[in-house]
Amino acid sequence: MSGARRTIAFRPMAALAIAMSLFLARPSPAVHFPDTADLKRSWKLAERKDGKPIGFYRLAHGDSFALRLDWNPEGLAGARYDQPDEIPSDSFAALTQEYGNGAAWHENTGALDSQVVKRFPGLQQEWILKGYGGERGWLGSGVDRGRYFLVFRAEPPIARVPVAGPLRFSPGLYAFLDTSSEWLHVACKDMPGSSPGSPAKRSRPAGSKPSGKPKCFSPGDDTHWLVRVDGRKPLRLQAWLDEPGSPALAEIRKAIGKVPDASQADYAKDLSQMLLGEGQMFLVKLAQRLPSAFTWPSWQIQDFKGGQVPYAEFLPLVRRQAEPGEFLPAFRSEDPALRLFVDLYYRGTVHLYAEEEP
Repeated sequence: MSGARRTIAFRPMAALAIAMSLFLARPSPAVHFPDTADLKRSWKLAERKDGKPIGFYRLAHGDSFALRLDWNPEGLAGARYDQPDEIPSDSFAALTQEYGNGAAWHENTGALDSQVVKRFPGLQQEWILKGYGGERGWLGSGVDRGRYFLVFRAEPPIARVPVAGPLRFSPGLYAFLDTSSEWLHVACKDMPGSSPGSPAKRSRPAGSKPSGKPKCFSPGDDTHWLVRVDGRKPLRLQAWLDEPGSPALAEIRKAIGKVPDASQADYAKDLSQMLLGEGQMFLVKLAQRLPSAFTWPSWQIQDFKGGQVPYAEFLPLVRRQAEPGEFLPAFRSEDPALRLFVDLYYRGTVHLYAEEEP
């Protein structure tokens, strides 16, 4: 929070996270407050209001650490933690994991709302929590009067207005990649699905022109990501996230050929729905890692409607009339201006092919 932007990552729980997790239960429409006996083991109660504890503190190595709770008639509405030193990255990541419980944290990459900054002086970054089970929340971080703070809220301070219009590439996407200090130019290499027309027998849109050699980019701090620009007018882009070693994918490949005849249609439907979720989450992850990719913010992409591959496409695999191959189609979306294809490889690689229509 001292110049460098905080990114949500998931690491093992640290000491600070253990303390904070006592205040922030599993994500839900409201934050729940646990038994105060647990809190008193590591914190001293400093203040009560209307019979409820609102202030705690502890001393360590001469420094003071504080927790302040915000209650409303329904229960705990938020908690603020502050300390004199920058909060370690692993503790920060563990806190967001504990509060998020698998839901997605979406960083606001635009300007902070002036009313939110007025409410939380020193605010530097904010995130929105969105889950698929109704979970929601908000996280703000910053520095106020020399003390670093995190504020978790059961509800965002302001309502978020979705971007109008359909999902599109951001107009300045290639220029951002080409000049970014975060996404670096790297050598292009063969990746799953990178050969022309593979794996969805794609062809260059009518009216597009060859644009020379492809350009590839990868974040300097995460080589699991690779983005390749194959053409600029219209824009044609591929992206890969390499997450090898997923036992779930290996089990799916084994199970496809063993489904009883009476359950094959239901299994194909379940597979179609599961893969849709995987494809949507990949687009969310890409928008979080590369906010300049699309016109929609990542939290809005999470609510994207459509893209499901018809379950009939999986029936030949389930009925053992076709070989499982190396991947499963997870997401397909085509409109007059943008085509998006996401494929899930059994080896653990997720691949996006996207192209604008001229």
